[in-house]
Amino acid sequence: MAWTSEALYRALAYALLLIAALILQTTILHFSPLEIVDLDLALVIVVWAGFSRGPNVGMLMGFVAGLAEDSLSGCSLGTNALAKTLVGGFAGAAGKVILPNSPIAHLIALSLGSLLNYSLCLLLELAFGTTRFNVANYAMHATAGTLAAVVVGMLLFRLFAKSKLLKPPRVPEEVV
Repeated sequence: MAWTSEALYRALAYALLLIAALILQTTILHFSPLEIVDLDLALVIVVWAGFSRGPNVGMLMGFVAGLAEDSLSGCSLGTNALAKTLVGGFAGAAGKVILPNSPIAHLIALSLGSLLNYSLCLLLELAFGTTRFNVANYAMHATAGTLAAVVVGMLLFRLFAKSKLLKPPRVPEEVV
């Protein structure tokens, strides 16, 4: 497969976006007073990549983002990678059947993607035996993280939809 210059620029744009999200998430957001809210910016990027570009791109972005998060956090290596890979595939499958520029679709994809990510991470951590299950703690983090991902994701998705490199290919210009 021959890469066009636009495809290379798009891949570079997604890579830089993911790197910026991880840097922001692990530095500024981690040490801010808002640390209680688990805002997963990488998850927002993974959902957008899958939703706008399809399941293959979503799964690739999910694997890279999850592996980076696993290596930067104290999590079991592979937990976030597997969870975000599946979330990217889910978002890609949803983006194929739904118009990827609909705010309602964004809301649903971000909500379900975030809840799926939290649930998969918890199940994998329980399977590896690295965490103890606390229903109240899990519910608080999942709810706060999902709300944060939806609020920030809705704003970011509107910006991404207007970007030349990040806009979904099958959305007409007049819809944006």
